[in-house]
Amino acid sequence: MPTPRLLPRLALGLSFLLAFPALAVPGFSVSKVAVQGDAAPGTADTFGSFLDVTLDAAGRVAFGVPMGSGFPNAGVWLDSGSGPTLQMRNGDPAPAPVSGTYLAFGSFVRMDGASGVATAVMVDIGGSGLGGLFRDDAGTDSSLIVEGDAAPTPPSGTLDAAIADIGIFGINAAGDVAFVSDVTGGTASTGLFLRSAAGAVSLLAQDGDLVNGGPDAFVDFDFPSLNDAGHLAFAGALAGGTAGAGLFLDTGSGPTTLALDGDAAPDTGGGSLVDFLYPALNLGGDVAFLSNVSGGSATGGLFLATPAGLDSVVVENQVLPGLGPVTTIGSLPDLATDGSTAMSLGFASGPVAAGVYVHDTGVFEPVAVDGDVAPDTGGASFASFGFVSRNDAGQVAFVATLDDGRTGVFLATPVTTPHVPVLPLAALPLLGVVLAASARRPLRDRH
Repeated sequence: MPTPRLLPRLALGLSFLLAFPALAVPGFSVSKVAVQGDAAPGTADTFGSFLDVTLDAAGRVAFGVPMGSGFPNAGVWLDSGSGPTLQMRNGDPAPAPVSGTYLAFGSFVRMDGASGVATAVMVDIGGSGLGGLFRDDAGTDSSLIVEGDAAPTPPSGTLDAAIADIGIFGINAAGDVAFVSDVTGGTASTGLFLRSAAGAVSLLAQDGDLVNGGPDAFVDFDFPSLNDAGHLAFAGALAGGTAGAGLFLDTGSGPTTLALDGDAAPDTGGGSLVDFLYPALNLGGDVAFLSNVSGGSATGGLFLATPAGLDSVVVENQVLPGLGPVTTIGSLPDLATDGSTAMSLGFASGPVAAGVYVHDTGVFEPVAVDGDVAPDTGGASFASFGFVSRNDAGQVAFVATLDDGRTGVFLATPVTTPHVPVLPLAALPLLGVVLAASARRPLRDRH
């Protein structure tokens, strides 16, 4: 039987419906980058257990991971969209002027804005270890900082540059690198340094420097984060005053204080900040960081320092609507230019036990949650989540543990799904009139 034509009045009703703009419902499409046990490209080995991941503005994903056969077999891979490619691994020759071969890698891998991937490496030189920071660019390696390099004056002396010093570093799109290193034979024992993309090393701060004129003085540095404007956020250990630690921002005129231990921790019921862990600095000058909390209703939290002051993103024991109380914050923070923050969370009760979320202006948007089927894993599901990384395009790379015990790296890309809107109540009587009038008309073309 032929399909009846829409009556004019029914068509009018549908056109009335379509006159309202469709709602765009946000979400994410998740794809696999690599999973433990997969063949590790460029080797005869497999991937071991994943810990960290990094994502750049172009959507490239990089990671350092041990291989399934165990220590010292490990390497660094980069996925530009067509699968991981090996960048460097143990046994590879270190680039000149360093002799020897790569022995061990730090788990912290970061990318510049070109095609470079950088990580801290221990080099084996005839049975002796030499630490340094090395960069791979499409298979060509170079040394950025190497143990024994001359330190700038001040402090003079030489840089120790061990993995323990520079394992966590900051790098921006231009290829500038901020790093911490102990110093031998100089006027200071440790310092915070900047290496320009051209190779010039300069001192940003050294132990003994007074903070804002004193009485606090720096005694150590950690977790440098460098943005594309060349600004730097870092944590510093202090002595000589009332504070033992602080969070600092250097925009080119020396460090300024963002927060000190003992400062009030927002939304913790009277708690105070204890320490400053893994700050993430965006182009707008906002700094997201983790801190333990003393007193109050939370033992820790993820906080945001902006020019307007200090605020919380999420704190432990906070009850999120529809999700339940937060028990763990399982990732380093990562902050987009618009101030939205990606993180992994665990919950004591509620519809899910864990998930990766993007926080923006008080809303927690789910990226992936436990129980979701992990793509291309043979039917395994996500069980828990670890470190995350995000970019300004809204993509989120994350490490997850599957329900079969394997770990993996995944990439979530934002998508929107159009939905026909629910008509406002005021429109329903009019629509009813249109449909009722259409119903009284006999259908034509029944034959």
